[in-house]
Amino acid sequence: MNQYIIETNKLSKKFGNFIAVDNINLKVPKGEIYGFLGPNGAGKSTTIRMLLGLVRPTNGNVTIFGKPMKECRLEILKKVGSMVEYPSYYGHLTAYENLDLARRILEVDQKEIDRVLEIVKLTDVKNKAVKKFSLGMKQRLGIAQALLGNPELLILDEPTNGLDPSGIHEIRDLICSLPKTQGITVFVSSHILNEIELIANHVGIMKKGKLIFQGTIDELKGKSRTEIRMDVRPAEAALKQLTTKGYTVYQKNGLLNIQDKGINPAHINRELVLNGYDVYQISSQHDTIEDIFLHLTDEKE
Repeated sequence: MNQYIIETNKLSKKFGNFIAVDNINLKVPKGEIYGFLGPNGAGKSTTIRMLLGLVRPTNGNVTIFGKPMKECRLEILKKVGSMVEYPSYYGHLTAYENLDLARRILEVDQKEIDRVLEIVKLTDVKNKAVKKFSLGMKQRLGIAQALLGNPELLILDEPTNGLDPSGIHEIRDLICSLPKTQGITVFVSSHILNEIELIANHVGIMKKGKLIFQGTIDELKGKSRTEIRMDVRPAEAALKQLTTKGYTVYQKNGLLNIQDKGINPAHINRELVLNGYDVYQISSQHDTIEDIFLHLTDEKE
């Protein structure tokens, strides 16, 4: 059995002459949280709309649960829950009443309402008018609506947008719990790397419509660059010495920086000292995962 819940093959979307999504091949493993990353305008939302059958691809295809979206759209969507942008609700109705309307449209059992309210921890306020909810509570209600009918796949587009730190923490904990407690695969988009790093097992990174990275969080971290930074005197002479030895060195803020290619800082230190240079400080600096993301998307100065 195919262990990828979502697969796309050369999926593309053009609007006139503008290429919003350019030949992407997504592979979303079953039972995982897949973080879909990229700057605003990278093509994430257009991709999500194609995954949900809301936008027709210009080229390529979408396969979900091993079935083609083009031929099996209704069958697939019965097992998919989604929240795209902000959840829709009637402010004058209670949380329970909003969910009751949704479950009637979906033709699912009324017991589902209490089940999903319990999952998102809104049981205590189920009879409260939604217009009195905080933004975080409204987002959780939107996820509750997406969970009606016990879907196998949940697709969330920027679920923490506009939330304060407390609301972000609530949504993060909720998303993290779903694969473990409900057996749901979660596909979540965001432009905030730190949030995805805390919840996702796998990531895909979009840039100008292209999928420029796809893999596990550990594989993304494996792209970290390391530099050795040194305070050496005299700096100019040391720079020439190291360049002559074949090292890639540049000077910044009075420090020498070597791009590390498996070089041991102790060996560099010994080599400089034996050649008469004074080494006042030496350290290794590793890229954070945010540095890697910014480097990949060309947003770092």
